[in-house]
Amino acid sequence: MRWKIYYIDNTKFSNEDGTPQDAPGGGVGAVVQEDSHVGVVVHHQNDFYVFDEQYGGWYGLDYFGFSQYVAKPGHKIIKMGESMTTEGYRRLIASLQDDPGLPSKSARYPWEVPS
Repeated sequence: MRWKIYYIDNTKFSNEDGTPQDAPGGGVGAVVQEDSHVGVVVHHQNDFYVFDEQYGGWYGLDYFGFSQYVAKPGHKIIKMGESMTTEGYRRLIASLQDDPGLPSKSARYPWEVPS
């Protein structure tokens, strides 16, 4: 598994299921991807999630970052985050932390929001 998208309806989609383009476009709660420095990076609490090989794969954006992203030329892969209840968010984070298919998290980047 290189990356996995966790949706608020408790479904998941990973690179083993298809390409980034194939993944459903809405209802994203978090995106997790392997990282050679910290084991795994969890992108969550974002308005949009985009896939760009130039920047190493998936990353999350707010509305301002999204407007900058779409203004650049080239093909875009965009998935939309969705709000959820606090309890739903806690369940989603617990499910990804307990996912046996993910590598262990060995460290945290300074910019990462703790999950």
